Amino acid sequence: MTVVSVAGDLDLATAPGLREHLRAAARPPAASVLIVDVAQVAFCTSSNKL
Repeated sequence: MTVVSVAGDLDLATAPGLREHLRAAARPPAASVLIVDVAQVAFCTSSNKL
């Protein structure tokens, strides 16, 4: 199991960085389970462009 913890704001400016971290965490030889912990995310945009 791999856990990626996210903190701060998630918006159009920060989404590409998060996307790359998640892709890297999922690349072989990755664990079969990827958990994204968003407990520390203060703001998340509702835009469909993420």
